[in-house]
Amino acid sequence: MLFALAPAALAALTLIQQIDSTVPVERGQRLEVDLFAGDVDVKTWSKNAVRVVADPDGRGRVEIERSATSLSVRTTGRRGPPLSTDIELTVPAGLVGLATGHRVWERRDGDTVTSRWESSYPVNNYALSIAVGPYVPVEESYAGVDGTLPPRPIVFWSLPEDADKARVLWHQAPRMLAVLGKRFGEYPFLADKFAVAQSPHLGMEHQTLVAYGARFRDNPYNFDWLLVHETAHEWWGNAITVRDWADFWIHEGFAVYSEAVLVNDTLGVDKYLAYMRHVRGFVRNRLPIVRGRGR
Repeated sequence: MLFALAPAALAALTLIQQIDSTVPVERGQRLEVDLFAGDVDVKTWSKNAVRVVADPDGRGRVEIERSATSLSVRTTGRRGPPLSTDIELTVPAGLVGLATGHRVWERRDGDTVTSRWESSYPVNNYALSIAVGPYVPVEESYAGVDGTLPPRPIVFWSLPEDADKARVLWHQAPRMLAVLGKRFGEYPFLADKFAVAQSPHLGMEHQTLVAYGARFRDNPYNFDWLLVHETAHEWWGNAITVRDWADFWIHEGFAVYSEAVLVNDTLGVDKYLAYMRHVRGFVRNRLPIVRGRGR
């Protein structure tokens, strides 16, 4: 994250050791915050300075490093996403509230319903999700890659008017999880859930609560492209996450490859090769895949 500073500003930084340090910043310099865990807030302190407050959660210390062109505030200690999350969600009675993780409890208070959701796994910030709507559940059962796990429900949360289409779509979900699990390891968030929520946007790989906004139509290879692609991100993006945004092509590349793997394991190698030729046609080579990295 980069924050522009006022000319000749002073940056006052509160370290997690509760030591204040005032560092001069020259005209045109920028403040770079390298965030590995917790929160870093940058607020106006006075007309010619900013104050940076670092949340100590999960950190060893905050380091300040000054160069001719920038002032770097780098957090050290545990890196990566939060080890777990918890969300309390209150919605009007008559609506369904859903969130990342598993539901711990639900309570009705007059005209509202409050539920608490906790994740059993680390969650990338961009993969957290809340979905609220007049949902109806469409359920299938999943017993693991080889069918030996205790069966557990997997749920598509559909808008009422699309429930019949959702039931047809959702029949492919157990097979999809089994194929991807066979190739890449068991579905990585079994202790929480696997669910999909219908959304007004096209789709997103929210961890344990995938967003689906397509048209409930299979492609010529007998699967719903969006459902498989966003579900594949549970492995490639959520369970395994690149460190730098410049490498997000790995998330997307393996998600597309996962579609082809499903074709191979359900329709055979000839159809797999045809599907790979199909997706290869979308590569235009207009821009470099990697265009710079963060620090």
